[in-house]
Amino acid sequence: LQWLAFHELKKLASESPFLAIPRLGDALTAFFDASWSAICVTVCQPPPGGALVWKSKSTIDWGASKLRVVAFMSRQLKDYELNWTIPVKEAY
Repeated sequence: LQWLAFHELKKLASESPFLAIPRLGDALTAFFDASWSAICVTVCQPPPGGALVWKSKSTIDWGASKLRVVAFMSRQLKDYELNWTIPVKEAY
């Protein structure tokens, strides 16, 4: 099962969109995720004239938003950050 999960993840990573140069002056959207030992952020931007489209108050319509990834950053947390709760890590 782990072997299948690894190859599926490898396939998805190899098919991920190219990073793009952001259009200055247009809105950017950042998605944060943290675990007990690491944190990452993915910065996206909708197409020209586009916007983030919501299905409901808390659910993004990914197909209609057509976001493109412009940056991705991740890092290991420092020792003093490991004791923080996940919401604090993501807000930091």
